[in-house]
Amino acid sequence: MMSSAVLNRFVRFALLGLLPTAAYYLLVISLVETGMLGAALSMPVGFIAAVVLSYQLNKRFTWKPNTSRSSHFRLYVLISIFGAITNYLLFILIVQWLELSYIVAVLAVTIVIPVQNFALNEKFNFK
Repeated sequence: MMSSAVLNRFVRFALLGLLPTAAYYLLVISLVETGMLGAALSMPVGFIAAVVLSYQLNKRFTWKPNTSRSSHFRLYVLISIFGAITNYLLFILIVQWLELSYIVAVLAVTIVIPVQNFALNEKFNFK
């Protein structure tokens, strides 16, 4: 069972995640539509920007660590990369192996990845 403090942090994490997600979409679409970058290059640029924004927001409003260690950021990035890889693999599993709709995959990763990223940051990064 999750304590109320952990549940409150998770709710903040989930709500704050809306901003980097919106920034990601806005940046990727803007870069592609203006012709500045193709889709393949716009996605990693958007991902990096979203991870940096997400870290800054969550460091300040979710975990509020007493120390300002650069290791928090490094581990946050690694956890985010692991989340992106898990996202991809889960998507492939659902769409190609289970032959379900990509919409099912989108819904699944929308639930699984934030929970995974929160749990890993809670347990290993901001303990």
